[in-house]
Amino acid sequence: MNRIWQFLGRKQNRTILGWVGSGLVVLTSGLWAVAVYLFPADNEQKSKASEVKATCGGIAVGGSVTGSAISAGATEGSDCSSKVK
Repeated sequence: MNRIWQFLGRKQNRTILGWVGSGLVVLTSGLWAVAVYLFPADNEQKSKASEVKATCGGIAVGGSVTGSAISAGATEGSDCSSKVK
């Protein structure tokens, strides 16, 4: 442990470690950006699959509420008046 403190005690070593650490952060961020660009999330199909519709005043939620289409109430052409008591 004493050798580590001696190594870190020198200003030149701290400067080098700072540059190396910063370079690793930049490299990691760049690799992450490339990975996200090459393998994007397929959000469009997920949002279509979780679309739920309710009729006659009902409320329906499918899957994750974030980004899901939620419809409530009577839709055009539905015969909700005969179903209400």
